[in-house]
Amino acid sequence: MGGIYVAATCNDCHSTGGTAHKILGPGSPESSINHFNIPFTCGQCHKGVENDFWEGIHGKLVARGETDAPVCTDCHGEHGILSPDDPRSPVSRSKVAEQTCSPCHESAVLNEKYGVDAGRLTTFIDSYHGLKSKAGDTHVANCASCHGVHRILPSSDPTLDRQPRQPAAHLWRVPPEDQREDGAVARSTASAARGCAFRRRSSSRKSTSSPSR
Repeated sequence: MGGIYVAATCNDCHSTGGTAHKILGPGSPESSINHFNIPFTCGQCHKGVENDFWEGIHGKLVARGETDAPVCTDCHGEHGILSPDDPRSPVSRSKVAEQTCSPCHESAVLNEKYGVDAGRLTTFIDSYHGLKSKAGDTHVANCASCHGVHRILPSSDPTLDRQPRQPAAHLWRVPPEDQREDGAVARSTASAARGCAFRRRSSSRKSTSSPSR
């Protein structure tokens, strides 16, 4: 017989209280598939991911009772869950921005409620990263490359300074297909990255310097 024996089956997600005879609908607060319990249910197998989720802004919103805050199934689906490496997955590199992040972050209602700026998807799509992603490049940066995956923090969070700086390393790397013989694209991309880094340093110096008298 094939298959992975430790993979989740119906009972692992739908059973409540450790018994397969107590299966409750998602409307019940006790149900293992109730909106607020889903992270705990998924965390039975994905404990590290669950911990990251609760530390992130989405987990904190769920913990305070926000029904419109996303949980695992909002991003990964429910029964047809696919690996992020599968191009059909809503969290694959080519689909995560438009299919997973934008439904919430382009919602006028949610943006007004949580004080989030609108137009993020539009600016991404029109950017180098968005255009390359649209062209089928699976190595170019997407939302998760900069903001993280499960432990997503707001820009005001002080712990951001202590997170690994992986996005910077990713943004400096020029994909092999862009490294043409004349080096034009490689040079322009590197120049843009240096410009961004210079502006960040300049902005940081201005914010820390004392006001002129």
